[in-house]
Amino acid sequence: MLRHMVATMLPRNGANVRIVQDFLGDASIAATQRYTHISKEHLIGVLRTFHPSASLKLAGIFRGD
Repeated sequence: MLRHMVATMLPRNGANVRIVQDFLGDASIAATQRYTHISKEHLIGVLRTFHPSASLKLAGIFRGD
């Protein structure tokens, strides 16, 4: 349970998943990804922050337009 919480909270707060991998001692990024749980809202927020033109497209997709 603690492993899942760490693997989820660190990326939500800006940590790179490779850093989380090293922190958890995982041999591969795939192992780390099994423990991460990213919400749709967080994913949309990241896309809007780092790819501004995506916000126009995302608005229509998630409203059902």
